[in-house]
Amino acid sequence: MPASLLSRPALLLTALLLLSGCHKEKVDPIDQLPPATTTGADTFGYLLNGQPVFGSGRNRVRGDWTLPGHWSCIVSAVGLDVLGTPQPGTYALVPQLRGPASGRIIYKGKLYDYRSVVSGTLHLTRLDRAAAICSGEFNLTIEAEPGDTLRITNGRFDCHMDL
Repeated sequence: MPASLLSRPALLLTALLLLSGCHKEKVDPIDQLPPATTTGADTFGYLLNGQPVFGSGRNRVRGDWTLPGHWSCIVSAVGLDVLGTPQPGTYALVPQLRGPASGRIIYKGKLYDYRSVVSGTLHLTRLDRAAAICSGEFNLTIEAEPGDTLRITNGRFDCHMDL
């Protein structure tokens, strides 16, 4: 048998082994989000229907006391609100008229408002008026109409507050 016929299978086998070993490493979307910090880093991130959304800067994430007894945090296009005098802790996000905390989002030009909340939680990890820093984590399911549902998961923010 000629030597070229023996080397052809060896070449094919080598090529097959090399090509099968070349694959693009899949990056977990959660790994693309900024870390959950409590230092006033002015960062935010969340997964919107499994896709990462993140950013930084005071014009993209901020907290404030909009009215006496009303704390609000704007995280990109997501708004989170707590009525009363919030403290660090966990709050259930419910439709506005049924509880002390709620959320909203503007997505693709459409407002999913407080009345559309299906479920969610807001965990304030730091709410420091003296240092003007608020930090926390959140999850929110909100529905504009049946079949038009947004799922926000693994949310985190760390921002300065306007007092």
